[in-house]
Amino acid sequence: STRVVNPLQAVHLASSPAIALDGLEAAGLGVRPWRLGPAPDETGGRLLLDAAGRDLWHEPGRPSPGDMAIEPDPIPGALLSVLVAGEDVLGGLRYREASSWVAGRPVAPLTPDEIPAAAAASARAAVESLRIDFGAVTLATEETGPGLVWLDAGPDLAEWDRALNGRVVVGLADYLVSVAADGKGHSA
Repeated sequence: STRVVNPLQAVHLASSPAIALDGLEAAGLGVRPWRLGPAPDETGGRLLLDAAGRDLWHEPGRPSPGDMAIEPDPIPGALLSVLVAGEDVLGGLRYREASSWVAGRPVAPLTPDEIPAAAAASARAAVESLRIDFGAVTLATEETGPGLVWLDAGPDLAEWDRALNGRVVVGLADYLVSVAADGKGHSA
């Protein structure tokens, strides 16, 4: 056995985002309403997300008709994605609306200090509630109901590092050093 940072169950959360959303709901966190089912032939402008997460063989994309899809209720306004490692918020990305989030077109990167305290606390609570050590949490920024939209338990750390101008590498290195120094981690 050896120590790993994220526990092995994180692979289930990463490969099936619906499991992560279910876990967040079970923890009583404010998750925006969503449904899981086959993607329709005509979307009518609805937001459809890939029900399979990123892995060695699959890069999430727009679901084809009939493929399993996660459909969140309409999300008014801006979104904020926050990268968390342990208790630390490493940075964030602000999106004008849901379609720019799905397309991966942020308005601007945010330093940890630029992320609203409530959003940072929600992101940390989401990661902690699933008992993982790091993840990317996306929240709606409108005050119209529950705010959690998505949790990526297997975020593309290289992409996040590019988007946040190299701050992720430093933040993750600091976090890994603290895990090693404290003897924390999960057995695998």
